[in-house]
Amino acid sequence: MNQFINITKGKTRWFFIVVVFLTGVGFTSLIYISLLSTSLYIEGLNEYIYKKQPLVALSLITPKVENYKIGDLVEVGILLENGQKKTTGVDIVLTYDPQIVELQGKNSQIKQNGKTEPKNFLDVEFSSFDFFPYFNLNTKNGKIYFSALARPLREVVGKGVIATLTFKVIKTGETSINLVFEKGLSSDSNVAYAGRDILKQVRNLNLVIK
Repeated sequence: MNQFINITKGKTRWFFIVVVFLTGVGFTSLIYISLLSTSLYIEGLNEYIYKKQPLVALSLITPKVENYKIGDLVEVGILLENGQKKTTGVDIVLTYDPQIVELQGKNSQIKQNGKTEPKNFLDVEFSSFDFFPYFNLNTKNGKIYFSALARPLREVVGKGVIATLTFKVIKTGETSINLVFEKGLSSDSNVAYAGRDILKQVRNLNLVIK
């Protein structure tokens, strides 16, 4: 009889241990599932908020003038609009018709083709960025390349001017100044963050010269 009671107690104890173990596993799994669900919800919410923000865009802007004439100077600002999205740097590739407008430098001794000092051509007094490590100009083809970077540990958010370029009108006609951009291409204009291009659209500038 005592042996039967001991066996029964042993079985009861093991049954209790198994129940406690399974309860613990179930509770742990429930916590894991809850945390995973919460994480997925937050991730989905962040993605939704990210997508609802305005598209990251680059625009060419100038004082509103209906018509220009030969000899006029055209100040063209390059505007970044990235809402609440962050960026640490941009690359700008810009084209223009060198038969109609001519890029103006700040002195007569500047290098007119190839790599040159950005400060010779870029007005960056009110720029959202801190460094301009690269500038390349091809006056024959009418193409400008330059880069702008934020200082280390700093990110640029919102709307702001990257730089301003000045062109001189040398011929009548209709022309445009364009930001080169193709989605998925890395050698064109881009807005960088965390190793990827977040630029979605560009707005170019049309000019009428009479």
